[in-house]
Amino acid sequence: MHAGNTDTALDHLNGIYQLGQILEHEPVMVSQLVRIAIHGIGVGAVGSLLSPGELTPQQVRQVTSMLRQMDYRQGVADSLWGETQAGLSSFDAMRAGDLRPELIGLHGTDRGDRLFQHLYSSPLGRPWLNLDEAAYAEVMGQMTQAAPAANFYEAIPALQAIRNEIEALPRTRVFTRALTPALTVYLEAPARATAQNELAQIGLTLELQYHGQAAYPADLYEIESAFGSPLPLDPYSGQPYRYEQLATGFLLYSIGSNLQDDGGRHIPRVLEGDIVWRGAP
Repeated sequence: MHAGNTDTALDHLNGIYQLGQILEHEPVMVSQLVRIAIHGIGVGAVGSLLSPGELTPQQVRQVTSMLRQMDYRQGVADSLWGETQAGLSSFDAMRAGDLRPELIGLHGTDRGDRLFQHLYSSPLGRPWLNLDEAAYAEVMGQMTQAAPAANFYEAIPALQAIRNEIEALPRTRVFTRALTPALTVYLEAPARATAQNELAQIGLTLELQYHGQAAYPADLYEIESAFGSPLPLDPYSGQPYRYEQLATGFLLYSIGSNLQDDGGRHIPRVLEGDIVWRGAP
């Protein structure tokens, strides 16, 4: 990415950011996930390819300013409206006989589900289809209301209630039971991206202070002045990000999606445990 040239690296980082921003107003779930993934590549590159202390104070301010512009909550909330309309259109298509359930991924997990799906496209199954559509609209409406929460932790109770409601639906709500559970997981994507983003901002500020004072602070709030604004809170807890001063660096992390403090333990490939910023050497 940079081969020792930090100015070129920052130009590439800005290009990654601008590429993701092309999708900012796309009202489609896949587009928002792609946008989050593109920006995630840039944030990950900051942590893995730029060594602690490699950036000048001006460059750190440039990077953190860029990172602060990466906000996904509204785009994800808007995309739920698009997903809702696409889902409701599928019900209309099934009524018209233009769409069979298996064509949108509803293959059924057992004989009962397959029977209901087959009946959906027939007049006999119309009452079930209508009830399923009403359930789908209700669940999607609840998700749309929960999505724009200022912090993810504020939406956690509502999302858990929605999951419980989906699980309690009768089996005749085949479409709603099959498609909506994944969307509750989708609503967590902005929280993970936000945590990674904010950890990078805080981590870079910590590293900058270390190379100016030859010591990391005992308390995270000692860098608030250098950070330039109140330190953000962990979107998963509403509490400060976890920080620990170590003999050879520091540990900085979010508690992550399991909502438990695992002491900085993280398994990247399966996204388990805490979300951790690199520790300085």
